[in-house]
Amino acid sequence: RVCVCVCVHAMFRVCASPPVARTVLRWAVAGPTPPFSVGVWAAIRRMSYVYQSTSLFSPDVDRLAAKDMKKLSLRQFIDFGRDMTPLKFIQSARYVHNELAVRLARQIRLLHVLPFVIMSNDNLRRVHDKYQMALDRLRHFPPIETNDAELQFTDMLRALVDVTVDIVDDLAEGLADAIKRVPENALDVDDFLNNMLISRIGRRVLAEQHIMLHHPRPDFVGIVSTTCSPRKCIEKAVERAGTM
Repeated sequence: RVCVCVCVHAMFRVCASPPVARTVLRWAVAGPTPPFSVGVWAAIRRMSYVYQSTSLFSPDVDRLAAKDMKKLSLRQFIDFGRDMTPLKFIQSARYVHNELAVRLARQIRLLHVLPFVIMSNDNLRRVHDKYQMALDRLRHFPPIETNDAELQFTDMLRALVDVTVDIVDDLAEGLADAIKRVPENALDVDDFLNNMLISRIGRRVLAEQHIMLHHPRPDFVGIVSTTCSPRKCIEKAVERAGTM
């Protein structure tokens, strides 16, 4: 109960949810049976990372994570990326700026609901902190109104891509160690990894597509190859898998 009281104090300090905090505090002092539902317990568990990240209950992160993602198809990438103009570069930067913030906020929320024992792993904390750093830089970047601002944004985007290049390794190593410390079935590792990796692929496509629009190449629109053959890609993958 002492630990619970300390966590409740932290909840009050970050303005998390005073009603929930008061309920937990009453239980910590009054008796062994928690007088609240499983749903409230889920909310309480989310505070487990509060000492590592005061952004846990950040209204800005919650607001961004609640927004719908605006997905684009490869055809839209190709059609928009042909014959780029200064105005189209600004429009692309604005889209990527807003969309990456929403997707990063969602990833951060996904990490925040993990049990504390998992998020206390050094590798997973690095993953979280890199995502939080990237989101903070995006949130604080001013509105993109000019081509100079767009070029500055593109430089920042390139730096963020480089900084987060090793996140998959940290994620894999961290989960491999962390799942040994939690009860069986406490975490659906396959589902969690699928969500994390699919979202990461989407973010990198958005970022690298915008970056590469500045570097036109034959048979490419950004990072999209206009001569790509899915069949040949699959055959190469099968051939490579057969040699492993």
